[in-house]
Amino acid sequence: MTEIYDLRPWLTSVTSDSIPVVAARLGVTHGNLYKQLKGEAPIPPITVVRIARSYDQNPIPGLVAC
Repeated sequence: MTEIYDLRPWLTSVTSDSIPVVAARLGVTHGNLYKQLKGEAPIPPITVVRIARSYDQNPIPGLVAC
């Protein structure tokens, strides 16, 4: 069974933007992103990398968190 982690603490360390704003930056729906960050659905590692890069942050802490 795959464990799913809550990545909202990581996101708040990257940006103070709301999930809808982050989702808009990535071009994804905020509902899906919210479920992924909350741990209700698996989050693809590429999404973590895209979030980090869009805010000029290192993606490694986010990848470790997931």
